[in-house]
Amino acid sequence: MRIGIDVDGTFTGVVLVDETTGTFYCTKTPTTHHDLAEGVLRGLV
Repeated sequence: MRIGIDVDGTFTGVVLVDETTGTFYCTKTPTTHHDLAEGVLRGLV
């Protein structure tokens, strides 16, 4: 598995790739400016 994260001004994008099957999973959540990790963790759940 690989994870890519893009923290932007409005949204935090998260992409997960299962390298075994080639399956992609994508989501985006609102960026949490007070704690950027919070937005990242929301995207991973």
